[in-house]
Amino acid sequence: MRLREALDVALEQRDAAAGEAAAGRRREAELTERLASATAGLEQLTVRRTETLAARGADAGLIDELQDEVARLRGRSPIPPEELDWLRGRAETLAAVESGGWWRLRGRLLPLLRLAQRLRVAQRLRRPR
Repeated sequence: MRLREALDVALEQRDAAAGEAAAGRRREAELTERLASATAGLEQLTVRRTETLAARGADAGLIDELQDEVARLRGRSPIPPEELDWLRGRAETLAAVESGGWWRLRGRLLPLLRLAQRLRVAQRLRRPR
């Protein structure tokens, strides 16, 4: 009987090992499939990243070219630098006038404007007719 019991135990162990081996093969197949899928996804990401880096490199080159062109054109202004300075000053004055600076300036100049008006009237009155 001992031999029979030992044989039954050995058969049970064999069946358990066979079941474990089958489960291991299924798990291995599943992991192999997931690894293949992840590898394909990684390859796609690598291709996209390479394309993105190439596009950024092209954009960077274009930006550099445009910045060089702007610098070159700034140096070739048809307006002399002195006139540009004068125009900038006028633009600042105009901006101040447009933002309400004229009324503050008018308040300061009003006495002078009144005096000029009185002088014009007095000069007209003195003219012989």
